[in-house]
Amino acid sequence: MNLYEVQAERLLLRLFNLNDVDSVFAYASDLERGKYLPVPQPYLGKDASSFVNKVTQTDWNKNSVWALVSRFSDREGEVSGVINLEINNDQKMRAWI
Repeated sequence: MNLYEVQAERLLLRLFNLNDVDSVFAYASDLERGKYLPVPQPYLGKDASSFVNKVTQTDWNKNSVWALVSRFSDREGEVSGVINLEINNDQKMRAWI
């Protein structure tokens, strides 16, 4: 069991890895989806690379950024979004996408 993964029937939450750059670029550079994301437009490959490098090197206890990974057959394994989880000292959890 991986403590850094949460699995559901059609979704996997996991930490990012350096192989996710292409998937991040694919969803964040889509103009229709991108207008709802706090990302630069146009979204470039260097933006995706910078984002993935940053989140893979950030202390998980300070900023836990999880990859939303599709488990649908046509997009299985692709990162299709991001969620930030924060756990405060009172053991309450907050999440935002």
